[in-house]
Amino acid sequence: MKTLIVGAGALGRIIGARLLAAGASDSPATRNATSAEQIKASGFRVTGTGGDLSIEAGEVAPFAEYSVSGSFDLIILRNTRLPGAECSQFQSSRANPTTSS
Repeated sequence: MKTLIVGAGALGRIIGARLLAAGASDSPATRNATSAEQIKASGFRVTGTGGDLSIEAGEVAPFAEYSVSGSFDLIILRNTRLPGAECSQFQSSRANPTTSS
């Protein structure tokens, strides 16, 4: 399952780490290039319930420059600063029409 996570703050990183650990392919979209570079360099690190986890993040890009090709089976909108209309347009242009509802 290909998953796009729009918003890679604390909760987005937890979701991303757990999905990767479970074998899913996820792609975080960050607020800016600095955030994307930090995640690429350090990966996802989670401690607490469910056990400690450190895992490479894979494909990461800023929301405005997102370039992962293909469609996604699941899009998780986990952000606080992007306008709803912008998120909806971003989501509909990347969702797999055979799995979206």
